[in-house]
Amino acid sequence: MEYRKAPGRSWSFWGTSLSRDFQGPQPDPMSCQTSLVDGDRFIAGLVTTAVVRLIFRPLGAGEEIDLPIYALPATPEVRAYGGFVGDPPRGSQVIAYDSAGNEMGPPYAPYWWVPGDPV
Repeated sequence: MEYRKAPGRSWSFWGTSLSRDFQGPQPDPMSCQTSLVDGDRFIAGLVTTAVVRLIFRPLGAGEEIDLPIYALPATPEVRAYGGFVGDPPRGSQVIAYDSAGNEMGPPYAPYWWVPGDPV
């Protein structure tokens, strides 16, 4: 991902890596942004094709966010998800649902480094 805070400002770069042993069906974290982009964190990962909806549920107060799911032409058995989720507390969850609206696997709790964490 490439981003900048405003036109004319310098670009920042952030990369992701795919998990090679992913079996699903629960969301598999691909990466989570440790820095904020204009007050938002970006999270991304993989799901199996059985997943039709992903929800980001912030810990405590806050509205749930539907995360978009993207096809990956080179790997049709999995799809990618990613989206901006604001700046929620750690312990928030990504939850996968099948076509009947049932939760699939345990939820995934993204983790990001915050000031004060051990290095």
